[in-house]
Amino acid sequence: MANAVEQVLEDLGWNEGFRLPIANTENKRLEEEVERKTRERASLRAALENTQERIREIRKHASDIKAEENQRRRLLGAHSGEVEAEQRLYKLAQAEESKIQQDARNCEKKTKETDEKLQTLQSNVAKLTKKLESIKKNILVDRDKLLAWEERLNRKDERNQLIEQFVKSDEKTFKKVELERQTLSEKAETYRQAVVKSVGDIQELELNLEKSARLYNQAVKDRRQLMKQWSQSIQVLTQRDKSIYDALRDINELREIAKERMDSYQEQERFLQIQEQENKETEDNIRHLEKELMIRKGEQQKLASALDSFLLEYQVRKKELQDMARQVEDTRASSKRKKNDLENKELKMTDCKARIKELKETLKNIDHQKMNTEERTCQLQELLEREEKRKASMLKETNRQQSLLLKSVQRQSELEGEVKVACMRQQAEFKRHDQLKQEQVQLEKFLKDRREWVYRTDLEVQRCEMRLALVMGQVRDKEELEAKQQRIEQLKRIAKEKAEVAKVLSNQLSQVENDVRLIAKAIESNAEEVKRLNNRKQDLALLIDGGEKQLKLAQAAYEERRVEESLLELKLKEATKIVAKVDDKLFDLEECAVHMEAAMQERRCEINDQRERLNMQKKILSAECGELRSVLLERRSRLQQLRSRYELLVATLGKNPEDGGPLTTAYLLIQSAQERYLLQERGNKLDMAIRKAEAEIRSMENTLRLVNVCNDKYKSSLSIVDDKGPEKLQQKKLDEELFEALDKLRTKRQALAKLQDDLKSMEDNCEQLDKDVKRVKDEKEDKREIASSLEQQITEQRDKISRADKNLRKVLKDVQNKCICSSDETIILQERDIAVRELSEQNNLALQRIAEFAIRHIEAEAYVKKLLFERNIELPSACLYAKSPATTTPRSSCASSSRLSTGRSSHANLTARSKLSLATGSREATVSRMRFEPDFSDTARTSKSTANSTQKDSSQAK
Repeated sequence: MANAVEQVLEDLGWNEGFRLPIANTENKRLEEEVERKTRERASLRAALENTQERIREIRKHASDIKAEENQRRRLLGAHSGEVEAEQRLYKLAQAEESKIQQDARNCEKKTKETDEKLQTLQSNVAKLTKKLESIKKNILVDRDKLLAWEERLNRKDERNQLIEQFVKSDEKTFKKVELERQTLSEKAETYRQAVVKSVGDIQELELNLEKSARLYNQAVKDRRQLMKQWSQSIQVLTQRDKSIYDALRDINELREIAKERMDSYQEQERFLQIQEQENKETEDNIRHLEKELMIRKGEQQKLASALDSFLLEYQVRKKELQDMARQVEDTRASSKRKKNDLENKELKMTDCKARIKELKETLKNIDHQKMNTEERTCQLQELLEREEKRKASMLKETNRQQSLLLKSVQRQSELEGEVKVACMRQQAEFKRHDQLKQEQVQLEKFLKDRREWVYRTDLEVQRCEMRLALVMGQVRDKEELEAKQQRIEQLKRIAKEKAEVAKVLSNQLSQVENDVRLIAKAIESNAEEVKRLNNRKQDLALLIDGGEKQLKLAQAAYEERRVEESLLELKLKEATKIVAKVDDKLFDLEECAVHMEAAMQERRCEINDQRERLNMQKKILSAECGELRSVLLERRSRLQQLRSRYELLVATLGKNPEDGGPLTTAYLLIQSAQERYLLQERGNKLDMAIRKAEAEIRSMENTLRLVNVCNDKYKSSLSIVDDKGPEKLQQKKLDEELFEALDKLRTKRQALAKLQDDLKSMEDNCEQLDKDVKRVKDEKEDKREIASSLEQQITEQRDKISRADKNLRKVLKDVQNKCICSSDETIILQERDIAVRELSEQNNLALQRIAEFAIRHIEAEAYVKKLLFERNIELPSACLYAKSPATTTPRSSCASSSRLSTGRSSHANLTARSKLSLATGSREATVSRMRFEPDFSDTARTSKSTANSTQKDSSQAK
């Protein structure tokens, strides 16, 4: 029977998940809550999609960050490699510097050694002079011995032999002294060449050092510029990424806010936009134009301030150019002085040439004349002394001229560098001036167009206001008209002032242009003068080189003459010796002594000459050393001046605002490029604004035409009209239409006021709904807490029930064993009787429910009766289920379910088993009841838990 009822219910569709019709307000509320939860689920799905999109964007961002990190690591690796290369170069420079210092020390040691050798040579010369004096004394002492020897040497052969012996000894001593002199002169020449070579090496090393220092500084600057560019590009990229991420974050937040707000306010906003768009278009346009006018005025003020600042900069640059012009004049004066000095030196050169000619003539005369050896030697000594003095003076003069030339060349190079810097600054100022001019012209054009357009729009607005006042029957206030007229006069005054300021600025700009042209001409003339001075300098350098070559040739000729004279002297001595031998050897001891004294005097003269030569060479070397020291000091001072000048230039340029370091040319170039890019962007924006304004002007012109046509028609309508004419009839029609339009306008205003009230009420309702949603959420949380506590209680009760089941099973087994042992069947019969009764009650309840369903749903009554008739089942009469309520109580359901459960589960005849069926039947009753309830989604679990809790409470109470 139970299986048949279950099959009938399945045929009817009363299985799990079947939804009962709404019977009360609680089910309605549950259904509304289900719909609301479905909406929330849709919104949560949309939020989930947004979060997934954000996660994707975050992943993309993470990949971008990884790529940037790899790029930055590469940059850091490159930077570390560059730092290591710079350290290597620095170490190499230190090694070269130490090497150069060591070479300088070696040169100083060599110079000291040469000085010591010269001192030793001087001491040797002094010793030789002392020896000569001792020899003289010995000669004077030995006169007596010579007189004695005269007596002994009466024979001519013996006397001649003695003279020959003395001559040979004298020749030997002369040869020794001559060899010593030659060796000393060769050593002095080698020392001089070594000193000259060392000085040249030092100069070459200094030049190499300067070149290497320049190259190193240039490389360091280039690397720093590259690193700054890289750092700036990285900063720009990071800022761009930050702005992008901030924008994405804001966009997502705005999307979420929009999705939350748009669902509730979309319909209202559409309706309001349709109603208010037509009324606010003109007002928005006028406000937008006023804002643009204010922005343009602010930009004009900024440009005026920028022009003032640029004028101040121009005045500063003008003063700097005046200073440069003064410096150029000073250089001109110095060049003129140098010209005069060069002319004086040329005159001195001509005098020297004349003296050389005179000396040549005297030499020729000396060659032709016949003089004694003593007179010739004296003349030659005098000539040599003069020539050496002249040579020393010429060397000093040439050294002084070379130093002056070096100073002039350095000064000229400085002036050329300053002229180049001034030209660069002038070109930059010209470019900046041209840019400012172009911007000023564009802004003036734009301002003129905007003023005309604003004036036209004001006129149109005034006309429209007048027309509206005439149509609506309103009268304009005189005070407003007076205020507007005052405003117009004030604007005219401001326009006049601005025009005067523009004229003054144009005059100042023309003056500035003239000054710039004059400065450019002065710079060009200075450049021409510098070129001419360079040519003059090259000519003078060539003349000096020629003079030095002539001096070298003269020195070589002089040395050849000296050699020839020395050879002639030796020939004369040999000739005298031969004559003495030929003249029957008639020399006496006195004549020999005279010859000896003459020879000694000649040797003394030669020694003195050699000493003077050595002294002169020593003086020349000391002078050259002093000149080299002065040149080194000048170069050091020049380096200090250049450093101070560089520091001043860096200080004038200012500091880098980012890192506080000195400004560089690369930074300035990058800054100018950035300014150019910003100006380009600004120009593009202004072009867009101008195009937009032109389009607006065209539209306003069209509206003006329409307004003018309307005004013409209005003027024509103001003419006198006949009472019976068609125009009067048309006027009446128009008046009627006007009144109708006014009525419509009133109705629309009333409708608009109603809509505004509805909107306010809807806003209040929305606020109330938000509050209700919050309250429901709070209640939901409270119910969840209650459900969690109930679930805990249920688990505890299930544990208790499981324990009670175990105890009951034990008791049942004991009772069954006792019944089997005692063979008592009364308990089994009682149990079967109870099961039959429970089955009959359950069947009656099922039939009553089917009858209630047939009564509620009349359209299904025939189908239900047909199914029951096929299975020989009759419905109970109306009186049986009219007494029962529409919905069965928990107690009856619990009792019937307990009977069913006992009938199905047990066949024993014990009352305890009936109690167990009651305990376990409560759970099955709840399950059977849940089959008839609607199957909600996950959002309705809280309502089920509350219903189950109430059923369990009722079963426990039973």
